[in-house]
Amino acid sequence: MENNVTITVGVSDIAKQVIAEMEGQKKLIRTIAEFLTAKETAEFLKVDISSLYRFEKTGYLVPIRVGKKRLYRIEDLKNILQGKK
Repeated sequence: MENNVTITVGVSDIAKQVIAEMEGQKKLIRTIAEFLTAKETAEFLKVDISSLYRFEKTGYLVPIRVGKKRLYRIEDLKNILQGKK
């Protein structure tokens, strides 16, 4: 017994899927762009990278950890420079 299945996909269906995937990628790229690495953060704040470890230990500036990487929110850095933190 053989079962045949036919699937019909229109161009508009494919276009909707591609657009949805692109929107998801834009959100990811935008999210990644809101963070700096430890090295970039030290340069941004004009401090030595060892200061970042001290900031983290005291809770002054806490990074987001992604695997072994430490990422710092740009918004937090701006607040520090403006004296809000």
